[in-house]
Amino acid sequence: MTEWSREHAEQELAAWAAANEYRDEIIKGAYRAGVTKARIHAMTGVARTTIDRVVQDAASRTGLMDAAARHEVTGFLSEFIDGWPRQPASVEGLYPMRRPPVAQQFTPEQIAEQMLASAAFRALRLGTWLSTPKGEFITAAVEALTPPLYQMDINLLIDAVKLAAQAQQREAREKAVGIGLVVAIGQERSVACEAQRRRQEARPEVRRPLRSVVRIGAETAIHGARPVGRRLAHS
Repeated sequence: MTEWSREHAEQELAAWAAANEYRDEIIKGAYRAGVTKARIHAMTGVARTTIDRVVQDAASRTGLMDAAARHEVTGFLSEFIDGWPRQPASVEGLYPMRRPPVAQQFTPEQIAEQMLASAAFRALRLGTWLSTPKGEFITAAVEALTPPLYQMDINLLIDAVKLAAQAQQREAREKAVGIGLVVAIGQERSVACEAQRRRQEARPEVRRPLRSVVRIGAETAIHGARPVGRRLAHS
């Protein structure tokens, strides 16, 4: 096995983490699309028992999972909109002074940007590289807020959550693509270096013939070469 550099090893680990972050979601999506468990196992190498655990009773658990997820989103939104004006309740037929809706002061894009800056929102992972929540899911989570918001602010919040989820999805996809490119470049460099090393090892060593040197008096001559300078006297 080729030895990795530390940089390449960390790139491989990052790629593995990115690929496995959404493993269960991808397996469930493939299974719902009609890919058999045997085919999923053959293509991914994931153990059959793991695949069974991921997809088991998926249909019966969907309603409970959606309800729990909506509850989490509603909980986040309840804290996020703290201080927003709510629909006033009448007191003896009188309504208190009404504050202007947030929708008259901010756009959905601005609210979405505020959400993306929140670690609590990102932890919800509404936008993954594979999907974003359906509009009905978001609407139900917003409408569950009590006391209710003005209708303008309800619409504002729904649009903002959709935009924030879509932005989170784009970030996840760009991150996955970026990691893939970095790893691919690293692999190309590793393969190239390994090929160069093998070529050097396979290249035969060229040995040059040694020429003997003879010391004659104060001069040096090389066998096979005509002496330079004075001639040698014959005895």
